[in-house]
Amino acid sequence: MEVEIEGDLGYVVSDPTHVYQIFANLINNAIKHNDRAGLKIQIAKLGENGNHGHRFMVRDNGVGIETRILDNVFDPFIKGRTGDTGMGLVIVKKIVGIYGGTIKAFNNHGACFEFSIRDML
Repeated sequence: MEVEIEGDLGYVVSDPTHVYQIFANLINNAIKHNDRAGLKIQIAKLGENGNHGHRFMVRDNGVGIETRILDNVFDPFIKGRTGDTGMGLVIVKKIVGIYGGTIKAFNNHGACFEFSIRDML
């Protein structure tokens, strides 16, 4: 497995456990739901979005998110191929919401998650 961090991710004024949980769950999802040899995970800061906001992306090189669950991937108990609890992305969305942010999932040469969060001042 290869994890590629593109550039400086900067810093966010937040509870460090929350930011850890966001990235840990997204990376864990990439690992669990990718059966391709040579797993690669890209993490990047996409920039600032005003009002002390930060935009990030986490993407893997797998087959992507199943079409049947793509629109509901942040709902409780939505499960992919591995049959886990379906709560990891629910937790991510909840934490992102605490920081006044948004998150979206789509397929772009693998599963891709883009999210924004604001500093807690």
